[in-house]
Amino acid sequence: MDNPAWEYVGTYIDIKSGRTISSRPGFQSLLADCEAGKIDMIYSKSISRFGRNCVDFLVMLRRLKELKSENIKWGLRKSTMDPDSPAFSRRCYGYDRNDEEGLILNIAEARIVLKIFDWYEQGWSIVRIKKELETL
Repeated sequence: MDNPAWEYVGTYIDIKSGRTISSRPGFQSLLADCEAGKIDMIYSKSISRFGRNCVDFLVMLRRLKELKSENIKWGLRKSTMDPDSPAFSRRCYGYDRNDEEGLILNIAEARIVLKIFDWYEQGWSIVRIKKELETL
C-alpha cells in the first residue's frame, strides 16, 4: 500500500485450512477478481498460503498466467482500434498511412515482410535474417 503506483484491491482470507480450491471461498473470490480484471499482481505471505496441493497450485498458476496474457492481447487489440492510441500512431513497416483509409499496403515493404516470414518458417535464426536484411 506504500507504493503510489499500485492500487490496493483487498485481502482474501480463508479461515479454515482447505486442501482444495473448492473449499476456499476467499481464494475463489481472488480468482474471480483476477478474471474480472481487477487484479494484476498478487502478494502472498508464503507459497503454502497460495496453495498446498501441488496440482491445484500449478493449475491456478497457469490460469492466472493465461489471464495476464489475455489482458495484454485485449489491450493491444483495443489500442490498434483507437486512432488516438500511441500504438496506432507508430510506423507499421509494410504499410503507409493516409487520412482517408488509415493503413494502406506498401507493396515494396510488404514483399520484404513476406521474405522475413518465409525465412523464419525455413528455420533461419534472427541473426541470419538480420544479416540478410542488411544486404538488401
